[in-house]
Amino acid sequence: MPELLFDWNDLERRFREATVLPDVLPNQDDWWTCWHRHVAKRSAPAWFYSAETSPEWFLKHWPALTARWIEAAHEQLTDPTQGGFRPERLPNGDM
Repeated sequence: MPELLFDWNDLERRFREATVLPDVLPNQDDWWTCWHRHVAKRSAPAWFYSAETSPEWFLKHWPALTARWIEAAHEQLTDPTQGGFRPERLPNGDM
């Protein structure tokens, strides 16, 4: 099985650029510390998207992650054994 190569550093860079934090630059060394502080200070959890709007939200805010998910889904469709998954048939013939 071919090894899946993915540029995690590029994904992190894109996440930082798409996730704007007040007074914090995406390339700051302490960006993740600022991110965790930002999340901890929220008064209540909030959903940024719903089931109806999630495709558009993810394409806008996390384009690299969305592209990887779509790529992985296509890989599963063309080769269902990708990632070690091996579909098995049920006794009635269904998968």
